Amino acid sequence: MSFVLSIPDEIYLVMNSQGGWIDLETLFHEMGHVLSHAFTAPDLPSVEKDFFTSNTLSETYAFLLQNMCFSPLFLERHLGLSSDAIEEISFYKALKDLSVFRRYVGKFISEYEMFKENDVGNGEIYSAIMEKYTGFAYLSETHLFDLVPEFYSLDYVISWMAEATMEKMLVKTLGSDWMFQPEAGSILKDWWLCGNRYEIDEFFSAKGIGTIDHGDIIERWRNKILGEKGNANRSSTDDSLVVPTGV
Repeated sequence: MSFVLSIPDEIYLVMNSQGGWIDLETLFHEMGHVLSHAFTAPDLPSVEKDFFTSNTLSETYAFLLQNMCFSPLFLERHLGLSSDAIEEISFYKALKDLSVFRRYVGKFISEYEMFKENDVGNGEIYSAIMEKYTGFAYLSETHLFDLVPEFYSLDYVISWMAEATMEKMLVKTLGSDWMFQPEAGSILKDWWLCGNRYEIDEFFSAKGIGTIDHGDIIERWRNKILGEKGNANRSSTDDSLVVPTGV
């Protein structure tokens, strides 16, 4: 995790190495937070630099760098992996991301329903919704250990979708090897200068990134999980791969 004591001057990244791809994901995800804070304009007023009502923009940067290090070109050029290994890693990475995405969707819906019913202590709501949307059984008595404050689960869901739209814009602007282009650094630094001035939808509009579209993340996962052959047999508007019924 990253600790921010003073933006942009004193920021720490702490991780406990486990070995394997989780370390790469952890490092790059947290570096997304760290770099966005480190390149925040120091002359911004405190309300636009140190405080924010949502974590979505920071998490979007984190997901951008996290997923960048698992892009086929990065795996090939920097890690020297074979095409077969890259295809296998991309498949399981996308499958894992899809399953975790659905889990966070379930967590948010659980929180929403419990607050709507004014019954946060009712773990039955949590266990029923989580099983419905993830396919796994959850103990009702453990729900308070799993829930997070301030609807952070929704921040993750929005950021996951926003990152796919952001990455799509970078690919369109700089090419699929955008992470190797010097211009990418200039674009990211320009974005990071803004600190917390904008909410995420305002930021996307101000920077010409576009509108957050859940279709972008669906397309990514569909391509990596089903492959081109499977993808060709599906309708472009079929969201059943990702979006739970009724969401």
